[in-house]
Parts: sequence; C-alpha cells; structure tokens
Amino acid sequence: MSPTDSRSDESRSMHSAAHSTDSSVCAVTLDEVIITHELTSRVAHVPDYRAENEALVSLAHVMSSEPEILFQRLVEAALSLCGAQSAGISIWERGEDASVFRWRATAGGFASLQGQTLPRNFSPCGAVVDSGSLQLMRSPVRFYPYIAQLSDPVHELLLVPFHDRGRPVGTVWVVAHLPEKHFDAEDARIVTSLSKFAESAWQTVNAQRKLTAVQRRLDSALIAAEFGVYEWEIGSDRVYGDANFQKLFQVHLDAAGSAPLKDYIDVIHPDERVETMRRIEHSVQTGENFEMDYRVLLSQGERWINSRGKMAKNAAGKVERFCGVVLDVTHRKSAEKARAGIADEFRRLSAIHETVLSATNDFAYVFDRQGRFIYANRELLKVWAKTLDQIVGKTCHELGYPEWHADMHMREIERVIATRQPIRGEVPFTGGSGISGVYDYIFTPVFGENGEVELIAGTTRDVSERRFSEDRDRFLVQLDDATRPLTDAKEIVEMSARLLSEHLDVNRCAYADVEADENTFNLTGDYNRGVASIVGRYRFDQFGDECLRQMRADEAYVVEDAHVDPRLDGVRETYAATKIRAVICVPLHKAGRFVAGMAVHRIEPRKWSPGEIELVQQVANRCWESMERVRVMRVLADSEQQLRLAVETGRLGVWQLELLTETLTCSAQCKANYGRAAESDFSYADLWTLIHPEDRDRLRGAVSRAIRDRVDLDIEYQTIWPDGSTHWVLVRGQASYSVDGTPRRLVGVSLDITARKQAERELARLHEEAVRGSRAKDDFLAALSHELRTPLNPVLLIASESAVDPELPPHAREAFEIIRKNVELEARLIDDLLDLTGIVRGKLVIKKETVSIHEILTEAAAALRADFVVKEISLEMTLAASRSVVSADRVRLLQIFLNLLRNAAKFTPVKGSVVVTTRLAEAGMLEVDVTDSGLGMTAEELERVFGAFQQGDHASASGAHRFGGLGLGLAIARQLVEAHDGTLRAMSEGRNKGASFIVRLPVMDTVKTGATRAMLVPEARAFDGNAGARVLLVEDHEPTRNALRQLLHRRKYQVTSAGTVAEAKAAVEKAAFDFVVSDIGLPDGDGATLMAELRERFGLRGIALTGYGMDQDISRCQAAGFVAHLTKPVRIESLEAALGLFR
Repeated sequence: MSPTDSRSDESRSMHSAAHSTDSSVCAVTLDEVIITHELTSRVAHVPDYRAENEALVSLAHVMSSEPEILFQRLVEAALSLCGAQSAGISIWERGEDASVFRWRATAGGFASLQGQTLPRNFSPCGAVVDSGSLQLMRSPVRFYPYIAQLSDPVHELLLVPFHDRGRPVGTVWVVAHLPEKHFDAEDARIVTSLSKFAESAWQTVNAQRKLTAVQRRLDSALIAAEFGVYEWEIGSDRVYGDANFQKLFQVHLDAAGSAPLKDYIDVIHPDERVETMRRIEHSVQTGENFEMDYRVLLSQGERWINSRGKMAKNAAGKVERFCGVVLDVTHRKSAEKARAGIADEFRRLSAIHETVLSATNDFAYVFDRQGRFIYANRELLKVWAKTLDQIVGKTCHELGYPEWHADMHMREIERVIATRQPIRGEVPFTGGSGISGVYDYIFTPVFGENGEVELIAGTTRDVSERRFSEDRDRFLVQLDDATRPLTDAKEIVEMSARLLSEHLDVNRCAYADVEADENTFNLTGDYNRGVASIVGRYRFDQFGDECLRQMRADEAYVVEDAHVDPRLDGVRETYAATKIRAVICVPLHKAGRFVAGMAVHRIEPRKWSPGEIELVQQVANRCWESMERVRVMRVLADSEQQLRLAVETGRLGVWQLELLTETLTCSAQCKANYGRAAESDFSYADLWTLIHPEDRDRLRGAVSRAIRDRVDLDIEYQTIWPDGSTHWVLVRGQASYSVDGTPRRLVGVSLDITARKQAERELARLHEEAVRGSRAKDDFLAALSHELRTPLNPVLLIASESAVDPELPPHAREAFEIIRKNVELEARLIDDLLDLTGIVRGKLVIKKETVSIHEILTEAAAALRADFVVKEISLEMTLAASRSVVSADRVRLLQIFLNLLRNAAKFTPVKGSVVVTTRLAEAGMLEVDVTDSGLGMTAEELERVFGAFQQGDHASASGAHRFGGLGLGLAIARQLVEAHDGTLRAMSEGRNKGASFIVRLPVMDTVKTGATRAMLVPEARAFDGNAGARVLLVEDHEPTRNALRQLLHRRKYQVTSAGTVAEAKAAVEKAAFDFVVSDIGLPDGDGATLMAELRERFGLRGIALTGYGMDQDISRCQAAGFVAHLTKPVRIESLEAALGLFR
C-alpha cells in the first residue's frame, strides 16, 4: 500500500505524517505485524472458479484492447474475488528528491484516494518489495502510525510485489476493514495470479509509451533535417557543394570552393566506404541514379547521411557530371533502431502472453463469428492430440465433437454474438487423446473498433476432480449419518455396502474378514443388485496370485475386464462363477496384519478412476472404524460399570471444585472420608476447617502448583474429624481450563488411607527393630569370631612353629602337627559360618579383577597338596581351555576351588584319583570340571548337595559325621559362583561311582591376565630374619602377646610390648619403631584408629592381627595403614610372609 496528494486535508496530513514518522518510535516491530505464516493454518474458503474465469477472460480482453485501464479493472477483480473491502495497485516512482509509491488504481473504501503517495522506505509496499514475496500484515498501524489517519481502519493487509524483468515495479494489495474478515491461502493465490496480469499490463503500457515517443522523435527529425546540394565534375574530379553539404562533410576546400571526390570518400565510415565507391562507379558507368545511406566521421561524432545523385550526360551520351543532394538522417536512423527494439519487445510480450496462456492448466481458445477456431493453447491441443495448424479454421463438428456437443456450442456462439454477453456452461468431454472429464467453460465476446463482436474468446477448466470430490464428500457425509446411530457390526457392514453400491453403480459390494494365514477369508456379507449373494469361505489365490500378493502388500487390486486381463489366466472360471467382470478389492491392514477387505463388483467391463479406487478404500476404513467405535463404546460402557463398582468397592470418593465460585461437590463416600454424613452439607470452607493445621500450607501449595503448572494434584494429608480423631486422606485430581487458558475446575478422587498409614508406621517400627537386630547380629558375629579365634591364636602360632622345629624330636613335631591341623580346621569352620552368614544377608562383597582360572587352580592344588599326598590320591590337571581369563574376585575364586578340591580329597578313598579339566563351552563360557573316584551320591543326595548344613546319607546312617565338617563348603562355593554370574552343578551315577562338580563362568576375550591384587602377598621362601628391626607389638590377650614376643625374639627382632592403646602411645613417645604388629580389638580403643594416628604422626606401617575376619574389617584395616591383615588364629608361615613385607 502507499497514500497522498493534495485533494483533501486527510491525505495532506497523512502524507506529512508518513514522511515524518520514525520507525524507532513504533509500538511494535515489523516482524510482529507480519503474520504471513498464519496463511498455512487458516482454513481456505471454497474458490469460485466461475467468477475467477470470468474475471480472467475480461482482463485478457482489456489487456489486448485497452491496457491503460487494466490496472483499474484488475483491482476491481481483486476486490470481488477476495471479498476484500479495499484493493489497489501501487507503483514505485523514483525521483531525484524522493522515492515514493503512488496509488495508481484503487477500489472499495479507498477508491477516493487514487493518486496518493507514501514514502518508499517506510510503508507496507516498501517492506513487501524489500522481501520480494507475498506478505500478510495484521493491524499495520502499530508499526506505521500514519495509517490511523485513513478513513477506514486496516485490520488485515495482503500485498504481492510485481516486477519488470526482475526489477521491482509495484504491488497489488487488498485490505480488510472489518475485524471478522481474515485473508487465507486462496486469497493469496488469487492476488498472486492478478500480480502476473499487473506485470504484463505494466510492460504493455510502457512499450506503447516508448513507441509513441520514438514516433514523435522521428517526425521531429524529418522536419528538422538538413539538406545539402552537391555537384561532381567528373572530368576535373572537383566536387562543389552548398553550405549545408560542406557542413555535413567538413572537407578542406580550395579557393574555388571545391575538393576532389577522394577527400569526401575518406570522410565516410570505413564500413561503408568501399561499398559507396563501388556504387558511385557503377552509376557513372551505367548512368543509373545513385542512392545510399552511409555514415560520416566528423570531429563532433558520427552522422548518418542519405545521399542521392543523378548522372548528367553530354551530347555524346557520356556522363560528365554527377548532381545530387544529401540529407542528415541521423535522427531517423536512431528512431528506426528504437522502433526495431520496440517491435522486438512487442514480439517478446506476445510470446509471454502466449506462454502465460499455455502455462495454465485451463484451456484457452478463440472462435471467429462462424464458430471456427483461430487459436487454442497447448493444454487444449494436448487433449485433442492435435497441432495448432490442424485445428485453425475448423469447427467443433469438423474436429469430431459429438453432434449434440458441437450443436450446443454453435448455438452458444450465436447467442454471445446476439446478446453481446458472456455465456457459461458445464459439459462432459472425451478428447482424441482419451482424456475425459467434466469441464466448466465460459464464452466471452471480443469487440472490434466499430463496437461489434469480432471474436469469441473462451476458457475452459477441468472440474472433474472438484465434481468428484464434491460428490464423494456428500456421499461420505451420508455414510457417516447412516452408520452413526447403528450399534451392531452386521448392520454397519450392510448399510455401508448398500450405500457404496448405489453411489458407484455396481452390482455387488462385499465385506470379508481374513484368517491368520492372510489368504483364507470369510465373506460375511454382501449387497447385491442383479446378482446372487456369494457369502462363504474363499481363498484369495483362487482369484489369482497377483490378487493375493497385492492384498498382503496392502495394495488395491483392480480388474477392468476379467475376460482379457492376462493376470487371470487359469482362474477366469472363478470370476465367471461369481459373476465378476470388473472389480476393486482393497485390503485392511491393522497393526501390521492383513485383517479384512472390501470389494465392489461389476458384471460388465469398467474403467475405474483413481478416485473410485480411493473411495472404496475410504469406505472400507470407515466401515472398520465404525465397527471399532461400536466395540469401543461397548468396552467403555463395561469400563464405566466396572469403574462404578471399583469406586464403590474401593471406597473412593469423587469430588469437583469450581474454581471461580469455589463451589465444592462431593460424593457420599467423599464426605465419609472426612467424617461427614452423606446427607450433610459440605462446602469448600468446611473442608479447610477439617484439614490438620500442620498440613494446610502444604495442601494450599500443592493445589496452586497443580493449577499453575498444569500438573496432577497428588497429596496425602491429615484431617481432624468432627469427633476429634485424626485420619489420613489421599487426594488426586487434575485441573481443566477454558479455551483462553483460564482454569475452570479441579476434578479428582479421595481415599481414606488411615489404616495404611497405621500399617506404614508399624512397618517402620518393625523395620527399625529388624535393623537393630541385624546390627546386633553383626556385633555378635564379630564378637563371636574374635572370642573364638583369639584363644586359638597362641596355640596355632606355637604349634606351627614347633611342628617344623628341627631341635624337637620327631614324635613331638608330629604331635604339634596334629594340634596345628585341628586348630586350622576349627578356624575354617569359623570362616565358613561367617561366609554363609554374609551370603545369606547379602553382605558379601565381590571385588572383581582380571584373573586366570588356570593360575587359581594351580594355586589351589599347591595349597592342598599335603591333603592329597597323605591319602596317596593322584591329582591330574588337564587345563586345556584356550582362554582362561575371567573377571572375578581372586580370593573368592580361590575359595571356590579350595572347597571343591578339599571336598574331593575328603570323599575320595586312599589311592583314588581326582581329575581337574578346563574347556571352552558355548556362548563364551569357561567350564571347570572337578571329578573324583570317591563315594559318589544318590539321586536324593544330589538334590540337596548344595544345601547349608547338609550331609550325605552316609553320614546320617550311622548317626555320626563320619567325614567331619558342618556341610557348608559346597553351599558357600555355589553362592560364590552365582555371585560371579556363573553356575555350579553336581553329577554322580550313584554310590561308590564318584562325583563331578562343574563350574561355568563367563570368559573374557583377552588372553592377558593383567592380574592386580589389592594387597601384595610375598612369595614363599625361607625366612632369613630382619635382625635388629624394632617392632611395637600391641596385643591385649596375654598368651598371644607372649607367644608373639617369643617368636619375634627368635627371629632377632627388637620387640616392645603393649597391652592397651595407652601403653602403645606411651611407647612411641619414648622410642622409635620400624613397624607395628597390632590387634584391632583393644580394651581402651581401636587398633585401626591407633594405626591411623601412628601413620599420620610417625609414618609407621603395620600388620593387623585380629579375630575380626569379616570383609568390612579387612577394608577398615587397609584404610588405616595396615599393609597386611592376619586373621586369628595365625600360622607361623603367614606371620613370616607378612614380616617379609618390611625387609
């Protein structure tokens, strides 16, 4: 848009306002005004193709006859077609002082403002030209305040720029003054189309204006032309001329006022010089007159000369003089060049006009008064399958139109000529190319200069798709109306089949459900017109393999003539038996399965259109959806009934709160949940009086948050009933909102959860008691471990030392060895009890690292070598697995195989055998098989072999534990294997047939062990002492302290003893030490705490010596600074290994 001139105070004030307004003071930005993106979301109005055709034909006629008024006709068309209140065309005028848009044509409310201007750089037209594309603005006055001075408000403004060969020229715009008018995508299409006419009109008017100017210049040139007269005396070769002639050539003259011909020839442009001389010579020789246009090169530039001459002969007939005139035709030549350019431009515009007409999908054509075609665009020629030369001069009759069709058009042409008015109609048509459809057409008179109808212009649009769509939409509405009230699936199918048959004019419509093989189908119902019912059970491949393939591929299967379709070779008898000549069959796939289908049949051949195929698919889907609706409604009804029962049975209260009025509506159960009678009044205010004071603020916050953040209300709070008792209520609800986002109501349920809360409190109490009990058990087990191990410690230390003392006689060493073994057995029993307790209570800690199974097996076999040697049992190790690396706790893995090998040694007789093999099993598992030749197991024993405290029947038969132990080793081994994501199973063929234990563990891909250990264990070697090392020995158990001091003295250590933490601290204040050997449980403190302090103050390290052997004890010792942890009772070999860490 763009307004001003001097015709009114309104326009003058708006002009000044527009040119003085600064965009920086606007209330909003331009981007907020532009709402072009909304066009895609608005529902487009139904196009009026008839009115649009009439307008386009009229504009085409005006363009060819009166292009100067085309702009006005165009804005009037825009006003009408878009339903706008104002429309206009603005032209960009570029001046030296200012650049503006002038309203070249206006219509509607702004009609009186034609000629107004607005600045180029601050106007809606300037914005749309800058963008280069269509724009829609809402209330542009927010950014362009001067628009408020117009007589009518501008609620919406739709603008489209147009160009002249890529250069912006102006805009076409339409305005909505009424707030209820909103432009849509259809309006945008219309205005864009009209902008193309504006471009053509602009180019045509400019071309005519240029042609007129050139003509005027040509006339002026002819009037102002300068003539010169000359004479060439051939014999003397002297050329004489008047002043005009000399002025045109500017040649140097002699005293007689002449010059040779050559001097004049040299002035002529080189491009024409040779040809000019040739023609002069030809005239001299033949006596013919001379005439030629050529250029002369003068000091002030180039000029065009028209030269004419006549030969003068003597009495003998010889040419002796050449007399003539010259004319300066420079202006004429310029005008001719310009005219040629304009002619080219006219030809280009004509070609554009033809291209525009041929680029549209509509048909454009022209008749003469006798009904003969004189023009048809490419789209129409394509339908006829002819060229333009083949149709020019021919009538509809001669082009093969049906008789009735050709006669009708001839009558219509005569009527247009007689009435001088357009005529419109709609007709079906099939062209020579086989294209058929329904067409809307309009014939419009074209008037000559005498005002009579010279030609009849026609446009035709294919409305087949629109007509089919309208008919389809009406049918689908009818189908929905007919099936909506139905509640039975069979009735829905029958109604759908009948309506579809009648609409498509077919003989049968059938509906079938498909079985699981997606081939067999049950045709459960059909509607028939003139054919028998074919309800029954069939297979799709009975109607051809292609039929089955397309059904399974979710594609429509279409046959137009079963008699000739090559796909039906071998199955035509099926079509004949069912009276099917033409068919559309569509599948229904739901959740990836072919579940149903629908088909329409004709007893005659039929060419089905894509729209008809799509319609059958739509009806099939709607039929399914209708049946699903019925099913869902039944399920919904059942669900509602179930919900009612659930609410009543579950004692759920239902409530609703109207937020604007704070009106609370409650069910009887809801009131009961607050201690109120069903018939009592219960308002929102009453509710708050029942909320426990501790929970009121929390409830208010939850309600506010649910409304503000649109989240569910979910809260538990206390209530105080009228009788004073306290109860708990669970409330859940959701808020609902109006269209503008205003919260309207809260709806939800309530439940009395007092009993649950009481149960939760009781459960919490019981849990706390259980935790206390568990903690007491831990303390008891730790104390039990300590109290059982501590007395054994000095015994084992002295026994293990004495058993290898070469100074003692053999019988004494044997006695000490027996003592050592029994003490170690007692210690193992304690370990097994603690391990089993940790496993059962879920407190077993697995510290995984990369470990080689083969290394572990070798280590376990070495540790138990004495057990096998004493019974002369052969131990064979076949470690054949190509990969043996697993992720496991090294200590626990060693414990597993120690238990299995110890069990094998225990139950294998003297001189028996034990075989250990490894191999790779399937699925990345490593299998270890430990097989013995021992006692074996019965089937009943195999069932309980991994149970804790289980012994075989061989033990219970005599009422004594013949082999000793508590029956925990295998139970612990299995639990440890499963903790490593493995399995342990037992196999035996029976008593005295040996047993096998198979361990399966996940094996790693790598073959590198990369084994790491949390605490280093020194290699076993002969102890060579550490003479002179200073040891602080802290131990409260005097026998143990004395035994350790004696053993350390023998190994040449300087030992200072302490029985308490206080004594230890006093000792370190008096003397320096190299390391510490300390008990953990001390009378006045904790050994780990003492170690941490000594490490912090003196940098000491130590050996933990304790009766606390659980995993958490070991971890605590490591953290305190102990580098080794020896669990009582301690063997002398273990002590020496630990001492070796301090060498």
